[in-house]
Amino acid sequence: MGYTILPNLLIYVAGGWTFASTNTSLSGAVATSSPTAVSASSNKIVNGGNAGIGVDYAFAPGLIARVEYIYDRLTPSYNYSFPNVAGASNTGAKYNQNTLRAALMFKF
Repeated sequence: MGYTILPNLLIYVAGGWTFASTNTSLSGAVATSSPTAVSASSNKIVNGGNAGIGVDYAFAPGLIARVEYIYDRLTPSYNYSFPNVAGASNTGAKYNQNTLRAALMFKF
């Protein structure tokens, strides 16, 4: 949804849904009488809503510049199970992403 401020300037807000594939890794050492190095990873598909704001400016009838910011709030948290790492059986992770984009568009 947008609003034209000047004949060649548009501000807009946007919203949608995002799907992403993640790979979370865990590494370190287990603190015992003889420390043991451990590592594990887990893949998840996460999803969630996004919202953004942007500005389009038309320099000429066929040349438009865009700057936009998008915030993705992906599934609030996932609990990962790392069964082969002692003491790390339930590890949580949150995924949020901030994106700032710029584009130059040619219309023909």
